Order: sequence, then structure tokens, then C-alpha cells
Amino acid sequence: MSRRLKFSTRGLGAEPGIPGIASLSAWVAEHRGTLGDLTTYRIQESLSPQLAAGIEMPTAGGTFMENRIMECLRGVKDRKVTDELSLNTGPLAEDGYGMAAMKRNVWSALPAPHFLGLSDAYYDDAYEWVDALARVYRTAMREMRDAGVAGHILISDAVNENEVTALSRREVVFFPRDPGSEGFKALFDRQRIVAVSRNTIRQALEHIEEYEIDQMILVDPDPDTINTALLHFDADQLRAGGYCTDACTEYWKTIVQSAEFSQRTG
Repeated sequence: MSRRLKFSTRGLGAEPGIPGIASLSAWVAEHRGTLGDLTTYRIQESLSPQLAAGIEMPTAGGTFMENRIMECLRGVKDRKVTDELSLNTGPLAEDGYGMAAMKRNVWSALPAPHFLGLSDAYYDDAYEWVDALARVYRTAMREMRDAGVAGHILISDAVNENEVTALSRREVVFFPRDPGSEGFKALFDRQRIVAVSRNTIRQALEHIEEYEIDQMILVDPDPDTINTALLHFDADQLRAGGYCTDACTEYWKTIVQSAEFSQRTG
């Protein structure tokens, strides 16, 4: 016996490559008269395949949004903070309007603050330094939400506990790709939504019973990962998630297919 399950699908961002001259020229010609640059192009390329595949909660952007954040930051020279950090929010607001025009209530992916590789040569105080970075990120995300973005995924490799403490909230979800067991514990303290891959799910489940988690996003789920998650969560708490780094048109179709699952019941 088996029962057929169908999970909701959720994107966590994408990393479209740098286009060739011909592709970029065609895009520029198509969008003549509108504001846009290479980052705008990559935002659209990150989102369009998710929409075409039918991802129910898509996310535009990825770690490539580092370029936009660095463009907007003030008080930084050669990745070194030399003055009070501030933000020119205009380009980020334009990105938010563009994302929302493609899909209502879309989410946006940004690199987590430490991913920028900034060093402090101004504050000379660990608390003030963390607070300053968090403040400009809160400003950036608020501007994008005001432009129509529903929430943000913050992507990193590991977990920075100070960032998680300062920035986690209902509309902000950290997605560390290799958090480690201790990193998951830091996330669980602050987040009720967590994203795990087939490589990290067992680390996540080591401590899951100690925390109240509402939703688990299974990134690139296979049957073993889904079966493992169903031992701890109801089906309606699970999502089939994706984070694309290559050949995204087919990738997102695969995520949609993985969301339909037959569970053995006896």
C-alpha cells in the first residue's frame, strides 16, 4: 500500500552565469528605454526558469547580488570599512520592483553579510561592527519589501551566529549550504523554517526534537531524504526546494517532479 503525496515547491535562489555578448545585446535591445544592468539581467534569469517550471514560491537573486550590495554600500574602500556604513537604497528598490513585476509576493535571495568579505577599519568594536552590518542589511531588505518583495533568503556556506541573532525574523530565512551540527542548533534557536539538503538532513535531525520547527525545505530531495524527513514531520510541513547553480531550465522542472512522492504505508 502507498499514498501519494504532493509537496509545495519553493525556490531558494539561483546563480545564472555571465551571459555572452550576443545574449546580453539581445536583452539590452529588448529592454531599451528601461533601467537595467548585468545584475538586472541575472535577476531575471534567476527567476524566469522558476516561473516557467511552476515553482509555487519562487525566489529571485542569489549570491551574485553581492555586486548590487557593494555598489550601494557607502563607507567602504577595497572591501575595507573606512567610515560609517550607509546605503544608497535606490538600486535595490529598483531590483525589488522588477522582481515583484515578474511575480507577485516573490522572495529575494541575497548573500549573508559575512559573505561580502568586508573587514573593519573604522568601528574598532565587535558589537558596533556587527550592528552596523545588520543595520544596512535591515535597511536593504525593508526597501525591497516596500517595493513588493515578500521576504529574503540569506545564503552562505556556514552559519554566523551573530548574523542569525541580528537578522532572523519571519520574513528572513538563512540558508547555509554547509552549516554543521552546531550551526543547525544556532539556526533552530532563531528560525522556525529551515532548509536542508540530502547531505545535511541527518545533522539537522540530530537536534530537531529539541526545537519548534514549523517547516523544513528539502533541497534537491530524493526518496531517501523525503522518507527520513517524514519520520519527524507531517507532510504538510515539508517543501521541495531548490537552489540552482547550473542549467536551470531543466533543474526546476526536476524540483517540481520531486514534489510528487509515493509513501509506503504498509
